[in-house]
Amino acid sequence: MGSGSSVSAQTRNLASTGGGGDGGGNDNGEQQKVDSRLPYPNFRELFTLKNYWKTVRRNERDCAKIMLAKYLKQNPENKEKYPKLKNIDVDTVSAATADSGFETVAANYLKVFDDVITTVEEKPADVSDACSRLTSVGKMHRSKVD
Repeated sequence: MGSGSSVSAQTRNLASTGGGGDGGGNDNGEQQKVDSRLPYPNFRELFTLKNYWKTVRRNERDCAKIMLAKYLKQNPENKEKYPKLKNIDVDTVSAATADSGFETVAANYLKVFDDVITTVEEKPADVSDACSRLTSVGKMHRSKVD
């Protein structure tokens, strides 16, 4: 009550663990390891990605549509690979496009990214599950295209 020594100890402890709960380190003071298959040299950069992803998630419907519209504009020949996009004009597609097929495909793409980022977040030292998810999506696409 009078000395405040417990407050100082708590402040020092939070500082040594990267600010207390921000994901910059673990309880014993060691830096969390990241799988070498990730393009991040340290956990801090992965943590930054996770924070950026939260912004995408807060606006997921618009972000999904923006992402798919940009993809289709850059790769217009791929539109034909998606039967649900038959009503979409690649030249005018945008986040404002109101088409259930377009919205479904966009949401599915964003879900894959979300699944992978969530999986990596759960086990940053071993991204085997995330790689398996991406491989299975790739196989599904390959079978639909062939």
